[in-house]
Amino acid sequence: MNPNHDTDWMLIAEDQIDLWILLRAHLQRVLPDVQLVHLIDAPTALSYLQCCLIERQPLPRLILSNLYMPHLEDGLGLLTSLKEPSSSFRHLPVVMVSSSTYIQDRQEVNRRGSSYLSKPASYEEWSEFLRTLSQYWQDSLPPGKDKYKEPE
Repeated sequence: MNPNHDTDWMLIAEDQIDLWILLRAHLQRVLPDVQLVHLIDAPTALSYLQCCLIERQPLPRLILSNLYMPHLEDGLGLLTSLKEPSSSFRHLPVVMVSSSTYIQDRQEVNRRGSSYLSKPASYEEWSEFLRTLSQYWQDSLPPGKDKYKEPE
């Protein structure tokens, strides 16, 4: 792992390659200037972030993670590691994504200091998902940074 980030970037922890390909295509359209870094599991994501610290590279502006990678404890474990009081990453905004319909999942994510988005299943849901994610991105930027492109 050799992180080198000259621009704002987003870390995406997603184990489903088909979803990653679809997500990347949409994000490149609505956030074209954002470097996307895809990692397939929680341990790899944590190692990558640690490398950023060691190599004094910028941390991501936003972390988007699958809640079930492939198990609930994988996504929640990543979130817990990121948000624990002694973590160097606790200040980073994290958005957890899942197709779960369990209200307990959403509540647990919120309790641990993160936002929750449902995985989109239709074109309309993709539009809303991208609008919301773009707003999270915009909210994570310091004043004076470029605005995002509105999804079509």
